[in-house]
Amino acid sequence: MRTPLDLLTPDEWLRADNQFKMLKLELEHKIQIDPFSEDTPPELVSNYLDSMLAIQPTVEPKTLVSVYETIGCPPFRPDTDLTDAEITHALGAMIVCLSKFGIKLDILSPGDYSDRTIYRFVTNELFSYQSPDLTDDEGITFIYEEFHPNHRYDIVRQTQLLVRGLIHGKTKSLCRCLSAHFLTETWTGRRSITLAPATQAAFNELSENWWPHRLRGASIQQIQIDPEAQSALVTLQVQLGVNGDTNSIVKRGTVLLNRWDLWWFVEKIAIDTWRLE
Repeated sequence: MRTPLDLLTPDEWLRADNQFKMLKLELEHKIQIDPFSEDTPPELVSNYLDSMLAIQPTVEPKTLVSVYETIGCPPFRPDTDLTDAEITHALGAMIVCLSKFGIKLDILSPGDYSDRTIYRFVTNELFSYQSPDLTDDEGITFIYEEFHPNHRYDIVRQTQLLVRGLIHGKTKSLCRCLSAHFLTETWTGRRSITLAPATQAAFNELSENWWPHRLRGASIQQIQIDPEAQSALVTLQVQLGVNGDTNSIVKRGTVLLNRWDLWWFVEKIAIDTWRLE
């Protein structure tokens, strides 16, 4: 029976094998290697990767251990047996107990959850989480939203990142929130992500259209999330002003975001008559 590998040319097969070796180095030996140039002969890459694999010691698989086992299996009461006041006290004691063993719980948007919700998460989910890295000297940090994504929080943060990037002209901020088709990848010794020429030209046009006004800020008026389409539409109130003048011009704007690879990215921007898509 023929497999997809049988359809590869010898050169393609060697390149695919090199990708596998790079993945093996990353997963088994924690070594990340930047992608090689397309002009680099695959035979040379293969020899280099073989030499890297040859000098790496064999790593014995670590035993999986749960968070609950790591902290000594302390007794705890289910959240249904506790009042709200007792939950708050028990959660505080539990966080202290976790920290003594190098385990930290971060909550990106703590105001969105009750103490009972977090207590239930710790006792019902986090305690049963297993990992070989729980006893490492550096400790480990868990983020609540990685278990229970907070789409609204992520959308607001990406929109705010977009606004800050536009106000201060920060390319790095814009590259972190814009979808890939607005960006370009370059290699100057290492991988670099920048705004695509067409994207930069569009932002320059926006600044010229507003002159002498500049973007002062923007406030989110409404967020509409479509879970099935993995998209969100954010309505903005945009404030423009002139340096030295306290008066502002208000314009309406919208930002369309799509969720891809567990993250939200800006797909379209519309401010007054200006568009970027």
